[in-house]
Amino acid sequence: TYGQYNGAVTSGKVLIDKLVRHPVRGDYVDNLGLNDAKYAPEDAIFFKLVAKNTGGSTLSSIKVEDVLPPYVAFISGGDYNAATRVVSVTFTDVQPGQERTTFIQVRALPLAKLPAQKSVICPVNKVTAYTVEQGQDDDSAQFCIGKKAPPATVPATGDPFGIALAFGALPTLLAGWKLRKRA
Repeated sequence: TYGQYNGAVTSGKVLIDKLVRHPVRGDYVDNLGLNDAKYAPEDAIFFKLVAKNTGGSTLSSIKVEDVLPPYVAFISGGDYNAATRVVSVTFTDVQPGQERTTFIQVRALPLAKLPAQKSVICPVNKVTAYTVEQGQDDDSAQFCIGKKAPPATVPATGDPFGIALAFGALPTLLAGWKLRKRA
């Protein structure tokens, strides 16, 4: 086909980018590996999905399907099918060069539901974007869940008797200050 001034019209093409939120900094990154910060059991984990029309014509719809990995539970974002563990989002009428963004929130499972034999679990979360006009694209994001158990008790910060000693020393401090003024 030819566009205005007999130039070729490129068809719409879909590009999907999946990002995971860094658990410490809060920015979105492509992947989190073993050497990066880790999520803890029961932490909220956020994913950012960016679908883009990189072609020259409008895409009537982009259907995005995110397959949740094991060891997480769905919280919010999109339409969730519990039987297939797929979160679906559809963007309609996506113009050339236009991006559409959505967020998905999941929660890491409790410590008791994570595999006992591993101290760190690094699931990969995959997403696929489909269009009627121009096929599909997929991407994935890895993150890690560290199984460090929280401390059983809060460590003591000091001896409470030390406060009593400090208050008991106040009269001596005041007496010494008065004696110094007299001299």
